[in-house]
Amino acid sequence: MEVIVTGGMGPRAVEAFRELGIKVFTGTYCTVKEALEVYLKGELKGGEPCKGHDELKVLRDRADALQRQLDALLRHIAELEGR
Repeated sequence: MEVIVTGGMGPRAVEAFRELGIKVFTGTYCTVKEALEVYLKGELKGGEPCKGHDELKVLRDRADALQRQLDALLRHIAELEGR
């Protein structure tokens, strides 16, 4: 394992993974596919341990990720109906 992508992680966990040579990206609230695409482009940011969560921001980020998933599903349904 070379990389961990997560929504949040405490400082001891971040340090433990770094000691093993594993890159840590935190604060990621999107689909796995989206996170992978951003990582492969070299654009994924993060790596700091959580210092308390801003609950409203976390909820908004999750809602945005869910909206993107819903939009993609609705486009796929429309494509299937159009066939």
